[in-house]
Amino acid sequence: MLMSGCDAKPHPRIQLLPGGDWYYALATHYSYTVKFWDPKLQSMLRQHKCQAFNKNISLPDSPSISFTIITLYNFFKCNRTSNNIPNITQKKNEHFAGYEMYNGCKGFSIYYKHLGDDNVTDIQADNLPANCSLIRLPIQSLSSNVDLFNLLGPKILVEWKLSDDCYQCHYGGGQCRTDRINKFHCSYPKSPHAQGKLKDGREVAVKRLYEHNCKRMQQFVNEIEILTRLRHNNLVTLYGCTSWRSRELLLVYEYIPNGTLADHLHGDKAKDRSLAWPICMNIAIETAAPRGTPGYIDPKYHECYQLTSKSDVYSFGVVLVELISSMPAVDMNRHSQEINLSNFAINKIVKGAFHELIDPSLGSDSDTKIWEMTTSVAELAFLCLQTDRDMRPTMVEVLDTLKEIQSSEFDNEKRAESNLNGNEAKIVTAPPFPETEDKLLLKQVKSLPSPNSVTDKWITCSSIITTK
Repeated sequence: MLMSGCDAKPHPRIQLLPGGDWYYALATHYSYTVKFWDPKLQSMLRQHKCQAFNKNISLPDSPSISFTIITLYNFFKCNRTSNNIPNITQKKNEHFAGYEMYNGCKGFSIYYKHLGDDNVTDIQADNLPANCSLIRLPIQSLSSNVDLFNLLGPKILVEWKLSDDCYQCHYGGGQCRTDRINKFHCSYPKSPHAQGKLKDGREVAVKRLYEHNCKRMQQFVNEIEILTRLRHNNLVTLYGCTSWRSRELLLVYEYIPNGTLADHLHGDKAKDRSLAWPICMNIAIETAAPRGTPGYIDPKYHECYQLTSKSDVYSFGVVLVELISSMPAVDMNRHSQEINLSNFAINKIVKGAFHELIDPSLGSDSDTKIWEMTTSVAELAFLCLQTDRDMRPTMVEVLDTLKEIQSSEFDNEKRAESNLNGNEAKIVTAPPFPETEDKLLLKQVKSLPSPNSVTDKWITCSSIITTK
């Protein structure tokens, strides 16, 4: 589809097929329907022009999205012939028995069935007399007492639905695309960031949000609302952003030459493996911040587009899994149900398959203490990733648990040193992960007040953002 003038008044225009007619997009109804208005068809219907029956509305064929026109109705157009007209007309009338016939057009007749007439058999498009064809046109009246031109209407109600592949791609942060032979493929940009320099010499990273719609605008405002209130050594500083009226949604951050955590875990810097387990543990403890990127976002966020303190916990749970697995938050090469790292981690933890989740390069296979700590962090991440927000711990509890895990490492080292001095070395094996352990851990969850950064009055697309 080609859209022209998204902000045009009174309505934006849309072309359903390349080279086809232009329609006006009137409004969206519910979540997955949109109403179009065909001005040419309206003009022909008002003037009772038979050219209206030369129109056959078609929609794009896409592997990413399917369309259904709810208001279309079947009509049968049968051309008249000069030879043996009475005999052919009789056969057509017999074939369309019970149907209304309109003979007011030169060269053809229109057969149609009254709405709701269940006594008349529906005729299949693949079983038509010669010189007859199916045409589908929108209707506006359910009355059987109106003439044909008043039965038809210029407005089209279209319902659309994403394919499963496109749904997974879109909510995984990718873009649904088609190749030259109209086959689906998911395009996932390597990085939405670009590097630049301000006039004062500061190097910056510019983040672009590719979609510009109401929902993306809410994410854009949310990220600004949060980051302008946060000051943290492990968080980049937000320098500025574009106006909400801009054609593009851009966020400008300070540039960090050493790269991001993702770069070191599974990006260009991962091959150096500079993040040993103690460093990962320190990062986990020192970092507690919401994320505004697909793959980190609380699933409930997509329902209401609001973040809470428990959304922070979910996002942090994804970071914990990244630290112990060295896997990206979104990977289109994984199974469709495990594209998001959170789903992948939950499946492995529930099965007790920690060895399939934890990166062996952290030393978990050779060091029992690291194995115990990484599995403990995995169990904590499991709680953070619960779909039900009320079942997640608070960030305070998460931080306390991480400190306990880290202190246990210190205590174990002290005990090991003491035992070695006494010539008594002990080997501790990691306890199994029982199926009911998650339930026991969840009972310990308490509720603490949400931070102001994510519980302020929500700003919608209709809100006005002012800059000084």
